[in-house]
Amino acid sequence: MTCSAQVAKGGVFGGDHMRFTIKTEPLGWVVTRKHSEFARLKIVLDKLHPGLVIPNLLKKNEKEKFEDDSNRKRIFVYEV
Repeated sequence: MTCSAQVAKGGVFGGDHMRFTIKTEPLGWVVTRKHSEFARLKIVLDKLHPGLVIPNLLKKNEKEKFEDDSNRKRIFVYEV
């Protein structure tokens, strides 16, 4: 699995935000999601599979939202 991050410009009702693109192997599926969507997915997976250990996501920090180091850490977690 590979992951990358890019800034998505906000529209009329929202501001700029980070979007993370993930490509799965071996099927090659590509999805693009916001951090909040990964957070909701983790909640659902924790409820559906209580015995499975799913790594915690990094907390969303508005100050660090667009910093490279912060996004590198998120990418690492998403790739796990």
